[in-house]
Amino acid sequence: MSSQTRQLLVGRGPHQIKEFEFPINKGKRRFLPSYYSKVLSNREVVERSWLIYSIASDAVFCFCCILFDNSSDISDWPKKGYSDWKNLIRALTMHEKSVNHRNAFRAWKELDIRLKQKKTIDAEYQRIMDMELQHWRGVIKRIMK
Repeated sequence: MSSQTRQLLVGRGPHQIKEFEFPINKGKRRFLPSYYSKVLSNREVVERSWLIYSIASDAVFCFCCILFDNSSDISDWPKKGYSDWKNLIRALTMHEKSVNHRNAFRAWKELDIRLKQKKTIDAEYQRIMDMELQHWRGVIKRIMK
């Protein structure tokens, strides 16, 4: 994935589908919007902003792991999708604690902050190029006078 595509997706952020009639599987279970958050032992509600649902595949994915996890773990569901609704809570809890997810989440949030502050490497490179362009335009104007 190109850095431009990654920046575009991070800039738009993950879209969590909440108003939808989620299909029921053979085990009479379905994805529920309540999975987008978790309740801690102190009853604090924490959003799982990284969790996204795909209507096309009836599965959940990890937004930040799709964009930033470069590991080649073939069994890793966050990039391939997960639809075992009976065991989803356990899978989400384990995934949230994984090193790969934490690193990907950190990279996502860091890029998001840099994009909002317009401090990405591309933006800095563009600023330098613009300064260089202005310098040479000034030189040409002085020569032409």
